[in-house]
Amino acid sequence: MLQPCVEKLQGKSGSLDHGKFAFFLEYECDSSVISIAYFGEISRTQMANIVIGCDALICLWFLTHTALLSYWIKRESRDGEKEFVQMTDFAVRVGRLPVVESYDQLDELAASLSLHIAEVVNHEQSVFLAAEKQTSAPADIVSINFAERPFRNYMILLKIDQLVQEGQRYRTKLRNEKRAVKRSNIERNIERVREAIRVQTKNYLNSKEGRGGNGLVKNAFVVFRTMEGAARLI
Repeated sequence: MLQPCVEKLQGKSGSLDHGKFAFFLEYECDSSVISIAYFGEISRTQMANIVIGCDALICLWFLTHTALLSYWIKRESRDGEKEFVQMTDFAVRVGRLPVVESYDQLDELAASLSLHIAEVVNHEQSVFLAAEKQTSAPADIVSINFAERPFRNYMILLKIDQLVQEGQRYRTKLRNEKRAVKRSNIERNIERVREAIRVQTKNYLNSKEGRGGNGLVKNAFVVFRTMEGAARLI
């Protein structure tokens, strides 16, 4: 088998390209037992069972270790929530807000909400025993932030804007076109765009946002200066 390769490359100079040739050796293992130091001879079936058992033990160890890690992480998280103060201990989410139709009304809503919350907090009983020793009043508010409602029909308005621009392009072509056939085709396209705008406008006016909906804001996040104020409001 090697002789043809030697004859083919004989007389050629340069490096040998080993990627052109591959040699394979194959033999059948007919040994029924395997010798292992300090253990003696065992059969191939027993060896296979030992390997399978080791794999099972490794998988079991991995699953047990993963479960323990998950338990320890969750326990550490629970202990941390009990022992440490977090931002959520000072904040309260307020829903069912009055309808706000413009951003100019947000300042007025924030002021009215502050007065209402202060009245509610001052009429509630103390939650923490050390509330009387605090230097800040429970009704002191750091900030009020509003969460706006998702504007789901934005794509309708975007489509209307695209149709308006398309109609403007057709009207520009109509002013510059002198041939009667071309003008007739452009006028049909203009009418098609107008009808599409009427349909999209009707869809928007029938939507919740088009009818005014429930206002621009959905929730208010009120951050108190003390945990006592948040606890009283809840």
